[in-house]
Amino acid sequence: MGFLKNPTKVEKPNSNKKRLFITLLFVALFVSTIIFFFAKYERNRIYHTISEAPRGINVTYYDGILSRGFSWWTKPEKDIKSLIYLSEKKFDKKDLSLAKNFSGDVKSSHINGIYRALGTEEIVLDPSRRGKLLAVKYLSHSVKVLNLLPAQKYYYAVGYEKNLFYGSFETENDLETTIVNFNDFQTSDYSKLYMGGRTLKAANNAALSNIDFYAFGGDFTSVFFDKNKFYNRYLGWIKSRDSLAKYIGSKPLMMTSGNHDMQDNLFVKNNSVQYDNSSSTGGYYSFNYNNVHFVSLNTNEWDRKQFLWLQKDLESSVENSTWTIIMLHIGPYTTGDHGISMDNDYIKQISGICSKYHVDLVLQAHDHTYSKTLPYLWDSPGFTTDENNSSVINRDLKTISNDGIEYDYNPMGTYYISCGASGHRVGENGAYAQSYGKKSFKNRNLKVATSTITIDSDYADIGDVASTDTGKTMFGILYIKGLFLSYDFYVVDENGNAQLFDRLAISKSVSR
Repeated sequence: MGFLKNPTKVEKPNSNKKRLFITLLFVALFVSTIIFFFAKYERNRIYHTISEAPRGINVTYYDGILSRGFSWWTKPEKDIKSLIYLSEKKFDKKDLSLAKNFSGDVKSSHINGIYRALGTEEIVLDPSRRGKLLAVKYLSHSVKVLNLLPAQKYYYAVGYEKNLFYGSFETENDLETTIVNFNDFQTSDYSKLYMGGRTLKAANNAALSNIDFYAFGGDFTSVFFDKNKFYNRYLGWIKSRDSLAKYIGSKPLMMTSGNHDMQDNLFVKNNSVQYDNSSSTGGYYSFNYNNVHFVSLNTNEWDRKQFLWLQKDLESSVENSTWTIIMLHIGPYTTGDHGISMDNDYIKQISGICSKYHVDLVLQAHDHTYSKTLPYLWDSPGFTTDENNSSVINRDLKTISNDGIEYDYNPMGTYYISCGASGHRVGENGAYAQSYGKKSFKNRNLKVATSTITIDSDYADIGDVASTDTGKTMFGILYIKGLFLSYDFYVVDENGNAQLFDRLAISKSVSR
């Protein structure tokens, strides 16, 4: 009896196809994984370019001039902490082991040695990449230091472990106030990032580095490009701050939020300030410096709550300060192409409250043009809504001379000024500016300026009111001493040289 042999097993065609499909699927998943991590690495390398070292460092007043707020950014590692080292004497890495710990905010009225304090950090997802496969994250850091001594130099380091940024600052030490005002850095082209730094360098040279703080009128960042590669506004902030680190690491940079700064809490996460109110669009606050009351508004979100806050703030400060200055981004009286979009009710509210509480000066931005008004006194006999009447208010201003400068003496009303742009977005509003604001304000009969000037004009011959687009970056320097205030407008040429372009000077007989 023979035995039957097992027949040879024949594979079915479907089995081969299934095996091939599984193999190809695994290969595809493997390749996709490699591509994913490589793409993520490339995005972090090219579009992120941020490390464990502090980037985009900024120093502000936190809740007054005897305090400081520090903010910076690092790569999004949760174990990277926000640290500050503070001392009245210069120190370096080898001294850090001697640091004494604070629990909570630094509140020492006198620092003996080196002190170390922890701040706060927060993972931030770039809103332009939210929900997308290759999301970009940042780690936001902030530290505040309170109750510092007046007329004292401090040395500091911020960061974590070996990755620290070293700097120094001085608290108020005299009765003179010097403020550098610049606006609309708004760098969207990395190749032109240098223009803002060149402008600020020129401002420091013009002020002989004797600056108390910087006042920035908004639009610090924009959509950011480098060689046709898209960056995001967060990285625009970081790179722009890096380009100015030599200056803003030692002097407070006090800012107002521009329309390009309000992307998903972008403004408030880049400024460690005790806001009276903050939101995703920005924040508003005020502080006193010597005899100046300084207010920063948020015109991205102008509402009744902010209006009532401003009224209360000015009511409480009017008797205690000689000068009141308001900084805002979208100004009521500018001469660029944005003027047409401003709401009449907003203009009336700002004008009315400035007149009621004797605001001396409103620093405007947004339109990238230079303009200067007469002292507007809202709803007064001299204020006109007739654009055919070139006299907005009595032009017969009395003057007084002091140290070779002619000052408007006891003017009634508020001056509204715009000192152009500090970045590469210049030379775009010539037609509007040369129309003295009439073209911008065709929907409402309020005349801003009544003369035009060119870059070749001597500042002394410009006149009381003027408007132009200089086509160059600009900045202004405010000098305030006692009852005298002057604002010098400068243009900066391609070699970084500052030229005095115009001047506004005001004097008072009494504080109020």
